[in-house]
Amino acid sequence: MKKRRVFILAVISFVIALSAVLVLQKNAAPARLTTDEVAMLRGQYPVCSGSPPLIETVPLSLADCAAMSDTFLYGEIEGEAQVFSQNTSDFYEYTLVILSDTANQYKPGDRVTIAANILFKDYNPQFQDGMRIVTPIRADQNIASRTYFGTEGTYYVTPDGYALSAFEETDTAFSGLRVEALLEKLKEMQK
Repeated sequence: MKKRRVFILAVISFVIALSAVLVLQKNAAPARLTTDEVAMLRGQYPVCSGSPPLIETVPLSLADCAAMSDTFLYGEIEGEAQVFSQNTSDFYEYTLVILSDTANQYKPGDRVTIAANILFKDYNPQFQDGMRIVTPIRADQNIASRTYFGTEGTYYVTPDGYALSAFEETDTAFSGLRVEALLEKLKEMQK
């Protein structure tokens, strides 16, 4: 009789645990957005392209960005863009609170600025306070907390954790991936 109760309790516990796993799997976010879902989000997270008049740029592939960058930062924009001058050029910059990076050069909570030449402001992604992004950076040789970014290799991250490219993807199709999966793929590219 006692063995029978233990067996029944074990069966009931197993059924409850299995039900909980099935409910969690059913409610889990999909690993990737569909092409249609990505297209619907493009109004809010646009692909940026072009360059200022009289300036020619060479588009970079994601592989080029991975090879040239120090790391890819995943972080949250803090505040609005600020303008500064350096030598004879004007730049704009955002403060980025680091959540992680692909080369483990930064700690979560570190703050850096990501800057770009002001001539490219209308051609680069426009970030707002609280927005999360992934972007390849190059460190400023003179100011340790300042880094530089561009459109190629930059991804917006939706509030529910999906990455959407800010550039026209040609050699990869990572838009729509969960940000964790994107960061893993970028780490692999940097090896």
